Amino acid sequence: MTTFIEMESDPEIARLLQSNLPPNDATTLKLNTLLTELHNESAPMEAEILRLQGMIRDLEAKTAVAQHSIHRCHTILSVTRRVPDDIWHEIFYHCLPLRRGSTMHLTDAPLLLTRVCSNWRRLALSFPRLWSSFYIPLLLKEASNLPPQFVSPDYISSQQIPLERRQELRVRAIEEWLRRSGSCSLSISLSCPTSYVMEQFGGYCHDDDKFNISYIQQIYDILSPSATRWESVELLNFGHHMLQIFQAKFPSSTLVNLDNMKISVQSGGFLPTPAQTCAFLQSMPTLRKISLSHDAAWQCLLKPRYCPLKWYHFTEIHFHFVLTVNTVLEILSACGMLVSFAVMLGLEEGEVLPFCPNKHIVLPHLHTFVVDDWNEDPASIRMEFFEHISAPALRRFAYMAPSSGSQILANQDDGIRLSPLLGGSPSLETLSVDPSKIPISDFFKCISMTRHVRRIVLGHDPDFDKVPKGTPSQEARVPSVSYGRLDAFDLRSLAIPPIESSSSIAMEHSEILLPELEELVAYHILSDLTDEDLFTVIKSRLDAWKDGRVALLKQVKLEFFRMREKDICPDIIRYAEDLGIENGRLKIDLTYGERWEADIPLSRLYGLLGKDCSWPFHWYL
Repeated sequence: MTTFIEMESDPEIARLLQSNLPPNDATTLKLNTLLTELHNESAPMEAEILRLQGMIRDLEAKTAVAQHSIHRCHTILSVTRRVPDDIWHEIFYHCLPLRRGSTMHLTDAPLLLTRVCSNWRRLALSFPRLWSSFYIPLLLKEASNLPPQFVSPDYISSQQIPLERRQELRVRAIEEWLRRSGSCSLSISLSCPTSYVMEQFGGYCHDDDKFNISYIQQIYDILSPSATRWESVELLNFGHHMLQIFQAKFPSSTLVNLDNMKISVQSGGFLPTPAQTCAFLQSMPTLRKISLSHDAAWQCLLKPRYCPLKWYHFTEIHFHFVLTVNTVLEILSACGMLVSFAVMLGLEEGEVLPFCPNKHIVLPHLHTFVVDDWNEDPASIRMEFFEHISAPALRRFAYMAPSSGSQILANQDDGIRLSPLLGGSPSLETLSVDPSKIPISDFFKCISMTRHVRRIVLGHDPDFDKVPKGTPSQEARVPSVSYGRLDAFDLRSLAIPPIESSSSIAMEHSEILLPELEELVAYHILSDLTDEDLFTVIKSRLDAWKDGRVALLKQVKLEFFRMREKDICPDIIRYAEDLGIENGRLKIDLTYGERWEADIPLSRLYGLLGKDCSWPFHWYL
């Protein structure tokens, strides 16, 4: 039988295939004859295909039944059925939020775990420690003593009735949570809603606000029997009236197991007396950790000679407000057991050190030290601050400064020096600092002495971001690029020359900087560091690792203000794999910014406004 493929060699058939002309009678007859033969030949093949497809469907059905049975057998023989309850308890515990208590919501652990299956619900309810940490946002209404212009006319009908219902449900949830926690130690967070209007009247729960006072007293009455089990307490956005009610209901004599206290005060201009504030924190025999938000109520009270706290017992202190240099030094000298300390550093006009310049404050257990410097005065007391502190066990150190100090120091002799502290901290592993805030010679000295640093962050480190509400946002800390300043520290200094090129070193410092560096993070890079330069730095450190001279670089995270010149990430990963580094062991995260021509004075677009316009006065009528 002649096939159509063989017929394509016919010039007439080939001509018809390449045009839209109709075939002649002879060609039509030939093609119809061929079609009849092809249909007769394909019919048995199609029948065979249908038979085989039927067999396949039968086999697939039998396989599905077998797989279903296999799945049921695996379900019965599953390893999870033999996991002891105490292992499940630990797994569930690690499902809880890390940085807060549970919100007592169905989408949040541990309630979420109780909705998976009956066995998980049984396991969760049988583990009291799973219910020992919770976050309580207090449902408060606007104070009734506010001027009428601040209160909506339909407030009662539209909001108060639903609010009362939610308050009732919240009270029931707290009672059930406490019941499920058994006799475990508790971590409790009480949060008040923030409101500018309410802050002007001393915060929520004013003395004349009967509605909120009764609700708050109800919450406190429920929590009161468990006060002896409190291990950690957070009071967030408390007005001074709220703080007074809390102090009256929970005197320090009832908080006999309290280890950690965090207080965020929104005073609204109403400050408690020094005696009240000190009385609230003192006489807690087990208190070891305190964290206080920025507020004028604390600033004049936290000197050890005025506030008779048991300072020596504290292991963790975080002050999120500005304290003077002398106050900070006085606190540190009284806290010999400190493990973690964070403070915002300020300076009073004419402030001088009251003790001998050679006196050192030794903190043998200090592990984490965070200083947010809010003063640019080149006074000697500020510049010499770190010269009076010794922390031989320091592991993590961060030094930050606000946006007003974002430019490189005009006089390199005026900057604060970190090397006196870091030189005595041989075990430092994490260093976070903006090189533009300190003399560049001192910065090189720091990274030369701290040879065991594994993670370095240049710029503002979000991991140490503990700035409270009411202070400038982190966006305000971004230095201006309008003047085109270069970075104080050139990242190319971290490149390591090959062994054979001992004489041709293009770096100012020939020694290997940070030989144990594993993580390199830098924010707001403004210099002329090109993508090719960065590739050279990373490549040199990978080569040095291959030679056994430095540790393996595992993470590089950089944020540039400029646009990307070249995508070097694939080249870096490919080069690392060629050296035998497994895929995923080296992580590269490079972020580039857009070029805002309208903000650059020498640009032809300088001065243009948003929405691509030049004239700022527009009314859309």
